[in-house]
Amino acid sequence: MSCIVAPHPPTPEELPVACRDITVEYSKHVMKLGYLLLELLSEALGLNPDHLKEMGCAEGLAFYCHYYPACPQPELTMGTTKHADNAFLTVPYARPYWWPPSSSSKSLD
Repeated sequence: MSCIVAPHPPTPEELPVACRDITVEYSKHVMKLGYLLLELLSEALGLNPDHLKEMGCAEGLAFYCHYYPACPQPELTMGTTKHADNAFLTVPYARPYWWPPSSSSKSLD
């Protein structure tokens, strides 16, 4: 699934029902994370904390969601081909191998 959520987010009706609510909620959190990372990058470069935001680096947000089922033989994997993420900032997220916890595991809540 791919979705452009900023600067012009889709209407809720344009999103699949199965992930509609979480996409809207998650995009709010990702935008906050993006603002924070841009502030930290600006400061690390010796700039005003809002410098990269003022340049327009925080104006867009796109989700690219992939689902890869567990590999039955991970020891045989070779990786992937070279590619480029053509964005100012890319934050990859991978679900931890231990999530969701099995029924015998303790809850994280």
